[in-house]
Amino acid sequence: MKHTFTLLFILLLSGLAHAQLQKGDWLIALDRDGGLVPPYSADLGGLSVQNDPYTDDTRAGLDFGVTYGYAVIDRLVVGASVDAGVSFLDGLSGSYRLDPFARYYFLNRPDLGAFGQVGTRISSYGYNDTHSAFHELELKAGVQIPIASGLLLTPTVEYTARAGRNVLAVGAGLELLLQPGTEGEQPTGDFGKGTLTLGAQSASFARRRRVLQGGFSVGGQYFLTDRLAAGVQLGFGYLRIDVGNFPTTVRDTYGGVSVDIGASARYYLSPPKRLVWFVDGGAGYTHSWSTNHVSLDTRRSSNTYLSTGGGAQYFIRDNVALEATPQFRYNLTDDELNPRTSLGINFGFRVML
Repeated sequence: MKHTFTLLFILLLSGLAHAQLQKGDWLIALDRDGGLVPPYSADLGGLSVQNDPYTDDTRAGLDFGVTYGYAVIDRLVVGASVDAGVSFLDGLSGSYRLDPFARYYFLNRPDLGAFGQVGTRISSYGYNDTHSAFHELELKAGVQIPIASGLLLTPTVEYTARAGRNVLAVGAGLELLLQPGTEGEQPTGDFGKGTLTLGAQSASFARRRRVLQGGFSVGGQYFLTDRLAAGVQLGFGYLRIDVGNFPTTVRDTYGGVSVDIGASARYYLSPPKRLVWFVDGGAGYTHSWSTNHVSLDTRRSSNTYLSTGGGAQYFIRDNVALEATPQFRYNLTDDELNPRTSLGINFGFRVML
């Protein structure tokens, strides 16, 4: 551990290149999937209403989440990941999570960045108000590769120290770099035939004691004409847990896999400008299964759905838009694990390439 921190200190002092990240810049991680119509936007939160399949009651929820950083000097970013929500089903419950962090760029060129980051967690969940503060330490290192104006591909490796269950994870996602004061006062939406748009994209693999998990979520839209875009979404998740407690007995292993596949079409009601309106609709299929490798008990759940909606995009840069989308999903499959209907108003980001 001593040698690890020594190496990190040397690396932090070695960055002498011209800074790409400058004082006053904003960083926003696009790592949350949101929406009912695929491909999903980079989620900022929303309001959802669902029909509970067990009781036929209605469940409602309101959530907000963002990972935001601010450059206090050219190479140093401070910020936090924030998640908060309330839900109602036979009573009101709420939760919040705050992950403050500090990030330093020891390599900060226009074509490549590399950083070290340290953070912690403060959280509270559920009816019983379970609360924790500063009970974990997160150490992260990553690189950033520009793939479009203001859009950074960010592979990372992360080590989280927790009581009895430290986690080692590798992953990749997108981050948005905004430079307030340098953009035009009236950006115009930059889309047309041949444009590719992205929302949330992420991939991760994590290992802790007796637990192995990973997955990815990718998707995008391609403009077939100046106003018509077709989109696809693909998600995959894997989880394996060894739950045996005694070395002299057979270890009970639980495994689970989930798959999400979707497609959609979106039509813009106006040509590119700062505020544009659209309608969209799509269909998808989800499937999950879990297996207890000792009892050989396998459980499966599958669902086919239709979704429709519309909304508006407000461009904060020529290629970056805030998106608000009222949407409706109807599940065709009679599955007790999935709500029959879902209605949501989602808020997020889209980036045009």
